Amino acid sequence: MIGKCYDPARWDTYWHVEPCPFVMRRLERPDDVIFGTPRLIEAWWHAVCAHPVAYLSHRATFMWQFLGRSNLVLPIWDWLDPASAYGHSPYFTPLVPLHDQLQPTLLFRPGLWLVLAVVVGACAWRARSTPAGAFALGVTASAIVYVMAFFALGVAADFRYAYWCVLATIAGAVAAVLARCEAIPNRASADQRSLGSSPGSASTSRM
Repeated sequence: MIGKCYDPARWDTYWHVEPCPFVMRRLERPDDVIFGTPRLIEAWWHAVCAHPVAYLSHRATFMWQFLGRSNLVLPIWDWLDPASAYGHSPYFTPLVPLHDQLQPTLLFRPGLWLVLAVVVGACAWRARSTPAGAFALGVTASAIVYVMAFFALGVAADFRYAYWCVLATIAGAVAAVLARCEAIPNRASADQRSLGSSPGSASTSRM
């Protein structure tokens, strides 16, 4: 079961990919249902307690798959279905070659967007007292926490689970740039006020 069926990218292999569906057939057996009952939670907790190193290794493997490897971007099984409502649309099919070209690239690796979120948040830190800076810091911090929570909670590594990180990073970057632009005239005004109140200018005004 581990050798052929274990897949850190998703767990529904046990449902759909041969020879693995025997797992779900057992868990959902009508005369002895385990799936969706407290028995499954108890069995999971017992396995974690009995094999904590193996569990941490699994979570680390999953997280690396999620952050650093190529994963499902669009639901290809949906559009390949002959009954798909959009799979054969003349508006959609031209996008498929573009998807095929971009899907394996860094653009669709959540790890890239996580790093960018950290960078944007760091750049916005000094402007956190402004509305734009606070927004940039807040959304990027939210994205970082959200993505890192997948180490404990993630069950599938599809790119769609990183959508919030992508959106938050882009929105945060725009807000961080606005905060920097707002800071330039404020800094210039502060410099002018400091020059106007310098001792030399004060003595000149008395003369």
